[in-house]
Amino acid sequence: MQKWKYVNKKPGFDYGMFLRVPEEKKTIIKVKNYEIMKKAVDSINRTVFQADVCEVDGVAMDKIWTIFNYDNVIALKKKLLKVKPPFTLAVTKHMNEDTMEDFYDIEIVKEK
Repeated sequence: MQKWKYVNKKPGFDYGMFLRVPEEKKTIIKVKNYEIMKKAVDSINRTVFQADVCEVDGVAMDKIWTIFNYDNVIALKKKLLKVKPPFTLAVTKHMNEDTMEDFYDIEIVKEK
C-alpha cells in the first residue's frame, strides 16, 4: 500500500514580516501607517497597536510592529492624536520581570 500524502502542502508562515525591537536599546522607528484595534491574543480579545514600519535606525524595511501592553497602547493613542503619519518614534523596550510582559518607553521625534 502506498504511503498517504497531503494533496496540497501546507504553506509555512513567515515571522520575518514582524519587527522585533531589541531590549534596553533606544531604536528610532519611522511609521508610515498605524491602527489601534481589538485583536485575539492567546484567545482573548485585547486592544493592540499595530503599525507599518518603513525605516528602523536609518535602514529601510517593510515590517509590522505590534504592541500588546494595554497601558502602552492607551498612552500612545493619546500621544498620536496630534500627529499624522508618517512620523518617527524613539522606542526603548523593557521587560517586566513579574508578569514577563514587554513594555516600551516611547517618545515622538520632531521632524526637522
